[in-house]
Amino acid sequence: MDQDNPFSAGDGQSRDVRNDGDNLPPVDMDPVAILTRCWELMSRNPGTVAGAVLLPLVPSFGFQAVQYGLQLAAVKQDQNVQLAVNVAVIAISMVSMAVSLFLQLGVYRIFTRLVRGLPADISMLVGELRNLLPGFLATLLMVLAIGVGLLLLIVPGIVLALGLQFALYALIDKELDPIAALRESWRLTEGYKLTIFVVNLVIGILMLALSCVTLGVGYLLAIPMMALSQAVMYHSLLHLKADQPTF
Repeated sequence: MDQDNPFSAGDGQSRDVRNDGDNLPPVDMDPVAILTRCWELMSRNPGTVAGAVLLPLVPSFGFQAVQYGLQLAAVKQDQNVQLAVNVAVIAISMVSMAVSLFLQLGVYRIFTRLVRGLPADISMLVGELRNLLPGFLATLLMVLAIGVGLLLLIVPGIVLALGLQFALYALIDKELDPIAALRESWRLTEGYKLTIFVVNLVIGILMLALSCVTLGVGYLLAIPMMALSQAVMYHSLLHLKADQPTF
């Protein structure tokens, strides 16, 4: 098979991939090919995909319930109690965000393996503690950069969001530091930002339409499809950009 073809399976290895093997060739960067691959992955790994998408929601709902309960209990209390409750709610919010990020990093680990055709299981959700601080720093930098960009007539913010959207995937997949992960995401998306925007838009519209037509039931399918689509695009971009040096 032609080794100059970025979509060639070749010898099954990718110079930039830290996972142990690459058993699935990437797909073209178009909505139909990406959605088809997402459906194939969901069909092959329904339990893993569903668990990876839905289980991280459980602690989030739990923290929200505790916060609501505290606020409800403090409604008729004095100011000192209400102040203490507000402090507790803020602390719980911070813990909730840390737990959500921790589990989300695990989701990225699972998905980067599934898109390569490698085995993955739900236990990987809780295996990224070492990347929690780098992931937090990378997320903070992304939020700040995109926020500043949105203040500059919105368009720069959209461009930054597109260029940095694979930073956490790169951080997990290649064990990069936060700055290197942001730069690697920008490298991967260079020349493909408009394509990524169109793919995201089309997939988003299709999933919204599916949810509306099925009276919300399709939302259960839309969530994992949209989540997987990012991993599928990341996998394809790795191969498309394989001839360029990694930051």
